[in-house]
Amino acid sequence: RENAADRMKERQRWKAVMDEVPKASREALGHSLKMRALLQVLRHCAERGERLLVFSQSLLTLDFVESRILNAELKWYKGVNYYRIDGATPFAER
Repeated sequence: RENAADRMKERQRWKAVMDEVPKASREALGHSLKMRALLQVLRHCAERGERLLVFSQSLLTLDFVESRILNAELKWYKGVNYYRIDGATPFAER
């Protein structure tokens, strides 16, 4: 069974892989139709004070979505406007 340290190593490994992808390619991912649709849904929910739950099987995808949320015009702050729960999140914080 995988533990938190193994998950963190795997996450860091994938982050290093993504860091090698040219910036233009990473930015192109942010302009994908799915990402644009997700950001539109997030804006819509934020305007109405609604909550939204986003699931992903990939930590890399969660990292990317989180970076788009922080860099978008939403002006969201972790722990205030959104929370992230993944395998590295301590049980007491869930």
